[in-house]
Amino acid sequence: MLQHWTDRFVALRRAPAPAPAPPLAGTAAVGLMLQLLSLAELLLIGQLYFKGHSGASGAFYAGLALWALLVVAPAVAPLWRWLGFIHAEPHTQVCARTLGKQAQC
Repeated sequence: MLQHWTDRFVALRRAPAPAPAPPLAGTAAVGLMLQLLSLAELLLIGQLYFKGHSGASGAFYAGLALWALLVVAPAVAPLWRWLGFIHAEPHTQVCARTLGKQAQC
């Protein structure tokens, strides 16, 4: 037991500290997985619950359209901006109003 703790102490003291991870290292991968898992869930629900119900297919297609709107539309926004359909507004600073007078920005 003493040998284990001694080896552990020596190894931790002699080993260099790990390099810090970038701030947003895993967020892109997590976001992609959440998007794909939500699509997989929607497709499974469509196959398991809505199959054979003629009136429920509209709900499935509405869910698929909502998924496409929330996932695909933000990815296509730079293309729309590049084509000129979306105009990027300049950054404006909003000042708080106090007692009817505009505060200093």
